Amino acid sequence: MNPRLLFLILLCVVVSGTAAWLIRGIYDRSLDGQFMVVNGMAEERIIRVVFPSGFTIESNMKSGSSSTMTIPSENRGEGQLRAYAGNELQGEVYLYEADRRAVVLRVNESGVELHTFRSEIDVPSPEVSGWKIMHR
Repeated sequence: MNPRLLFLILLCVVVSGTAAWLIRGIYDRSLDGQFMVVNGMAEERIIRVVFPSGFTIESNMKSGSSSTMTIPSENRGEGQLRAYAGNELQGEVYLYEADRRAVVLRVNESGVELHTFRSEIDVPSPEVSGWKIMHR
């Protein structure tokens, strides 16, 4: 085989692999901060989420509804994330700094569940999705 042709093939493989790696990194960064809250309660309730950083959001949510927003990592922090239905604490879960991708928080009568994903979910800001920013 011609050495120039072999070199050209290897160069194409290396360049395309590097480009794919860079594009995947940019895509992963675009997922940072996606946060979805699901109301699993039997009735409509005011759901309030307090992040470890002290950043707080609140919204009146119908039973079974969900809301998705973008919460920048500097407003999230690492530590106990608390979810309230009305004034009643429904539960606490630990939010890791590594949970920077899509996060789903389900609030129900028996407590809260936290799930993290590496796939994209809709990402409006909290204000666009009807949430009030209580504290920054």
